[in-house]
Amino acid sequence: MSDKRDVELTVEEYRELIVPSYQSVTAKIMAHYQNQIRVHSFNTKKVISKKDLLDTKSIVPTVFNVEASEVNHAKFFPVGDTFTAVGMYQGFRVSQMQEGSSRQSNHNAIMRELTIAWDSANLVGNFGNKGLLKHYPDDPLRVKIDDATLPKRDAAFEVRAKAAKDLGSKMKSKIDATSASEDLMLLVYGEKLQEYMTDTNSATDVATLYGYLLKGFGTKRVEIVEVPALALRNTDLANECGFTLISNGTQEMDTTGYPDLDKVGTSESENGDYDWSRFKVGSVQTQTNTEGGIINQKVKFAS
Repeated sequence: MSDKRDVELTVEEYRELIVPSYQSVTAKIMAHYQNQIRVHSFNTKKVISKKDLLDTKSIVPTVFNVEASEVNHAKFFPVGDTFTAVGMYQGFRVSQMQEGSSRQSNHNAIMRELTIAWDSANLVGNFGNKGLLKHYPDDPLRVKIDDATLPKRDAAFEVRAKAAKDLGSKMKSKIDATSASEDLMLLVYGEKLQEYMTDTNSATDVATLYGYLLKGFGTKRVEIVEVPALALRNTDLANECGFTLISNGTQEMDTTGYPDLDKVGTSESENGDYDWSRFKVGSVQTQTNTEGGIINQKVKFAS
């Protein structure tokens, strides 16, 4: 159904109408340290193609096909030695003569993909910036725990529960020796690991392995956040499993902008008028200012 209106909406009104269908892990992390976010300016020195940002196969074809889309400038400039600031514009246009075209549904689809891409950049890394889920030996503040091997899925629940509790205890010991934080966020990535940890005791059908993992942390406050597989698709972590433990309040974020609808308008053409919209999103990186503020551990499974 078309969304043509007698009175054209402003960009602010269109922005308010966007319906989010993807919950950003990065936005959840940001909630713990809003005063430690640095937003850098855009610059126009380098063009970045949309293929550097989006998995185009996942985009609704009517939004991003050659006939209906225009990719505008993207920008790049370095800030110091620790953050590469990249700003990107993503645009589309659609003919007013095209029946069944809904600008708002296109906005929803594009914002979803841009938010997933923004999450991926923060979690996996992009444009030379570090990803939260990875360990970097040249970063003295990031701590790595040796890879863990969990019992097979068909092992007795008690065996798996003990292994989960031991994992929590090991992470607690590492936190106590470094950041000493009591307020933690645990990112869990890899569908296989997420399914494993949500398994319940068949005898009670209540206690999950996550529950035993938390027992290992003792009295510490731990928020468990499962990383959506969509944020890791087509990356080198797509088939990996592991944990990243964050000491809340020790993080600092750099970005050149959050995913956002930037401008809307109408252009005249000899072939008919077009409605167009432009979006913007920036590179992003989350770092810690405290040793052990980020702790990484990969997980494997016994064969």
